[in-house]
Amino acid sequence: MVKADIINKIISEAEIEKKYIVSGVNNIIEIMRETLKTGEKIELRGFGVFKVVAKKTGIGRNLQNNTPLELKEGKRIKFKSGKNLKKI
Repeated sequence: MVKADIINKIISEAEIEKKYIVSGVNNIIEIMRETLKTGEKIELRGFGVFKVVAKKTGIGRNLQNNTPLELKEGKRIKFKSGKNLKKI
């Protein structure tokens, strides 16, 4: 499912004009993006939690040619599913 599918699903279930739904979905995504950029976690009860965690640094290995590879410092987004989502 992509963003357009989500928008179409909401349109089919709600009596709201498409332009309002598109704007709402885009606003939610932008708010989530900005919140994660600041390092805050996003908790959607029953669905799950998104949080920013530090990537591991050190020495890894390139599996194609078996040479050492430096793992650079950085951040990634981690998702932990909620109870309601785990029941699926």
